Amino acid sequence: QSWTFVLGEVRINYLTGELQARRQKSYLGINVMRAEDLPEAGVWYCVGTPVACELWKDRGDHWADRWPTTNGGKPRWKALMQRPADRLNALLEAHGITDHC
Repeated sequence: QSWTFVLGEVRINYLTGELQARRQKSYLGINVMRAEDLPEAGVWYCVGTPVACELWKDRGDHWADRWPTTNGGKPRWKALMQRPADRLNALLEAHGITDHC
């Protein structure tokens, strides 16, 4: 039997009593403001929580229909992208790159 929670899973083998745990992939962004605060150089990290995930991969419909950010048209996309845009602006400001926004 196993129990899944936000960032991991725990399971027990009832025959042996062995307990196992594993960490799940996190889709939460790392809370850093400057690139030098990232854990490792040369590795891409998520620094903002995504606002959507792909709804399905195996259907032959148009790609825009698979994403909740695009299947509602431009007004829905614009509303959903406000939070990531604000986070991007804050990251650029932290690096002194506000003139490009």
